[in-house]
Amino acid sequence: MFSFFSPSGTPPEEVETLLRDAVRTCQPASDMQGRLRGKILRQIDAPRALLQAKQELPADIAQPRIRSLVLSRIALPSAALWDRLRTSLTPAVMIRDAMWQRLTPRLQPVAVPSFAYRFSRVAIAVLLIAIGVRVSPSLFLAPQSRADSSVLLVPAQGEVSILFGGLWQPVTGEVALRQSAVIRTSPDASATLIMHDDGVLRFGSDTIVSLHDLSDRPRAGAAPTFSLQRGTLWMQVLVPESVGPGWTVATSRGTVSVNEGSVSMTAGDEVDDIAVWDRGAKVMEGSRMLALVAGEGVRLGSVPSNVRKTTEREGASVWVANNLDRDAVRRKEIAVLQQKRRARSAGILPGSSLYPVKRVAEAVDILLTIGQEAKVQKLLDHANTRLNEAAALLASGTGTDAAQKPLDEYRQTLLAVATGSGELTKLVNDRVAQEVADSTAVLPDDQAYLLKKTVLETSAELPESGVKPADVQGTMLVDTLAMLTQQAEEGGVSDALTTFQTLLPQLDMVDDATSSLSPEMRKEAKAALTAFAQTVEDKGLPTGTGAVVLGADVSRYLLARKQIVSLTDEQVELLVQQMCSRIFLYKQPISRYNQLLSEFRSIERSPDRGRILRRLFHALPENGLARYVRTEFQKVREEVALGQ
Repeated sequence: MFSFFSPSGTPPEEVETLLRDAVRTCQPASDMQGRLRGKILRQIDAPRALLQAKQELPADIAQPRIRSLVLSRIALPSAALWDRLRTSLTPAVMIRDAMWQRLTPRLQPVAVPSFAYRFSRVAIAVLLIAIGVRVSPSLFLAPQSRADSSVLLVPAQGEVSILFGGLWQPVTGEVALRQSAVIRTSPDASATLIMHDDGVLRFGSDTIVSLHDLSDRPRAGAAPTFSLQRGTLWMQVLVPESVGPGWTVATSRGTVSVNEGSVSMTAGDEVDDIAVWDRGAKVMEGSRMLALVAGEGVRLGSVPSNVRKTTEREGASVWVANNLDRDAVRRKEIAVLQQKRRARSAGILPGSSLYPVKRVAEAVDILLTIGQEAKVQKLLDHANTRLNEAAALLASGTGTDAAQKPLDEYRQTLLAVATGSGELTKLVNDRVAQEVADSTAVLPDDQAYLLKKTVLETSAELPESGVKPADVQGTMLVDTLAMLTQQAEEGGVSDALTTFQTLLPQLDMVDDATSSLSPEMRKEAKAALTAFAQTVEDKGLPTGTGAVVLGADVSRYLLARKQIVSLTDEQVELLVQQMCSRIFLYKQPISRYNQLLSEFRSIERSPDRGRILRRLFHALPENGLARYVRTEFQKVREEVALGQ
């Protein structure tokens, strides 16, 4: 409405004319027309009066009048108007009495609820929270760790093929195997088969292997894991004997079973050569079982198949040296993988503000579990969580003190649960065996070895576990010696000797045949001592009186390595008689000569080769086949002279 005062606005006369025309054009009803017309005219008259006052009166008089007129138009309603509104809105006396009568009963005080009523409300609230925890366990309860790796075939070089549908299909990249298969490598080719976290299988050139069992940790009584048809194979297995059977490789002449260790195998046309380079293995030839440890081997197909010492030439070969280096790397990779898997499954860690909530959720989870066996399963799952928490704390660098508390809780829980029935005890032992397998790869130079130590010691304390405390000590001793051997090979001979000094009190149970240590573990520990002593001798003792003293302690374990005599005189005599009987089985001279050459090949790697040839020379006719024995003996002398 104040646009009338603007110099650039529309003149009031034109506005008035337009508004009056609009009123006449609308033509509203008779009773509304007057009201609308009057309202519009008042809106027109007010600006006109203001305009006239501004034009006719002086500025000092017109401005106050205009101000008073504007204020009168925007003034608040009078007090009388508010009084009329309050009076009209106030209900009558009868209406107020009726409303009060209806509201009064609802305003009566309520009695205080009883203790039972309040307790029931609290119980219902707790139950609802428990149901929420039960329905959504992932909010508080940590997931259980378990190996989820698969069986992978990784070609290294050359042509690698898989038999599929009766046809050989080439493998150009990494392949995940989900069923049994036959794998072949061409000449100058190689490949690696990764079997979960249990170990690896490496193929040499011109090798054919049948894969039968792809399961993680084969079951007792199952078929052989592999069959070696021909070629060269290397195994690194990390399945503790307390867990169950390891890998079994079958050939046409026998089977080789490995739980923990590194073994090489070569299947030829006439004989199978088997050598153990780390830990141990068992060889079955018919009904005869041979237990081998590191540094020992056997040749199946020769008569007799006696255990022999591996030669330094064999140990220095490219095939053995490269695979032992790769085994050390692979063992560390598996240990790191297992520790990371545990740390990822730990969930909320001790020290967190939410950790008490996690423990309450675990207690509620067990409380709502029905059935004794199911409840034990839950307790074992939560004990596994304590292991995972310890692994996560060690990985975070908080130290072993922080990790010791959850490890103590793990041990206490398992010992408490294992006091139940026989079925529950078996359930606990099976779970502990699984935990042992999931920590096998780690060595004492890693902080995570504290988990392995705890699990091993707990397994020895469980009833009906079959694990003896002495065997646990032997396992940790062998692990420490393996670590020291690796440390010495990498140049840390001084540190290795210092650590070895702390082991001297434990070596008495290795030397004492009456100790509680099992014969197999004692033999394996002696082999580990020999390997460490040989490594220290090869690297050279550091200077200093202390090093000389420690060197003397180590050197006494080299005697077993240097006295390479595996056959007695009676055994040599029996062997020569059997060789002669096979030679003279033929009538033709050429056939006898060929059999003699075969006998030479059968003792080629025997440490008693010279003794056998000398005895064979005297057993054969001097003018006949004995002259070929003299030639073979001269060949042995030349090899010794050349250091071969």
